[in-house]
Amino acid sequence: MNDMPPRSGRSRLRVCLVKQKSTYDLYTKETRDLRELVASSNWRTGPLALWQAFDCEFRLVEDDAARECQLGKADWGPYVEGWKLFDDTLTFSKADEIDWSAYDIVVSIDVAVPTRVVRKFPQVMWCYYWIEGGPTSLKTFAAGSPQFSYNVFLTHRLAKLPLTVRSREVRRMLSERRAVLDVPYYLLSSKNLLDLYSDRQEAPRTGICLSASSQSFVDDAELSDLSRFGDVRRPSGTLAGLLDDLVGSKYFVVHPSAPAKCGNAVIEAVSAGCLALAPRRSLWGYPELTDSSLDYGSIGELLAILDRLEHDPGRFESHLAQQRDRVDEWCFGLPVHNLAVLHKAFSESTGSLRSQKCGEKRDLYSARLLRLARSSARRLRMGLAWNRHS
Repeated sequence: MNDMPPRSGRSRLRVCLVKQKSTYDLYTKETRDLRELVASSNWRTGPLALWQAFDCEFRLVEDDAARECQLGKADWGPYVEGWKLFDDTLTFSKADEIDWSAYDIVVSIDVAVPTRVVRKFPQVMWCYYWIEGGPTSLKTFAAGSPQFSYNVFLTHRLAKLPLTVRSREVRRMLSERRAVLDVPYYLLSSKNLLDLYSDRQEAPRTGICLSASSQSFVDDAELSDLSRFGDVRRPSGTLAGLLDDLVGSKYFVVHPSAPAKCGNAVIEAVSAGCLALAPRRSLWGYPELTDSSLDYGSIGELLAILDRLEHDPGRFESHLAQQRDRVDEWCFGLPVHNLAVLHKAFSESTGSLRSQKCGEKRDLYSARLLRLARSSARRLRMGLAWNRHS
């Protein structure tokens, strides 16, 4: 996959990543220093490849009272009650005060810019992620997306196919100015974090970095066994501390008893230069990021895999190259290509605001009907089960 960023006829596409000040995830500073930007994140690395592919900057905006700007917080707010999420002494621009025409594409974390503002800048392609829900959100609460006059809903899913002029989403964009696009929340290439911590690359990579979800499952005996392969790092605290541990480690390991996760941390680990080892059943979002020959279900199987990799450097390098290729294609090359293709279709669209609104209403209505049908089917199954056992 060619990792040269796509270009419009004028120059590299101008992109803005934006979130509201109180939104719990991602960056809490406006800075052009990417290492400082990532270090300011409350939780995740995020779509860092936007800076590699495009002319990108990050903006924080003050919270807006519009209903659509409060939906994300209503979902994740109870889980971060009492957290120190941002410096409340700092103030930022209101969404209404920014000239959004300076950008070709705006990527919003949740809905950071209200509909009343979005409609004032029809020449901008407005995109948004929901933080929560991950790759399955389009089948649940995000069904019917995109909404709120935004043009593109970003699904969190790996991009597996290149868009062409015949693709359904391109045709939808041309006619309705609306589309759904597979773009991982961890939009990362295999070089992003390596480049960010290039000053650490002179030291040899050794040992293991345990995933956050594995910390409470490793007992003393297992820790001793894993230590045969070098220091076992158990990062806690800041994201910057985690990334520092990753770029010094040879392996990123998920304990076989750890709860299933989407798999974003695997993308992050590969971008930091690690070989990621995780039970495929524990990566419900992205099991295909790791090869089936590296799958394991017990600590004994994990240790056997580590032994084989340590005694066969060629095997290690082959698996490392494979993971990097998959991340480069699915988490960077294809999503970046597709975003640029969709922007071209957007710029050529003959759709009107009316056709966009009609599309929103149609898809939202269809999603409600589907939820109702699923709910009715579930109640019917429960009733049949009750009758059989009564």
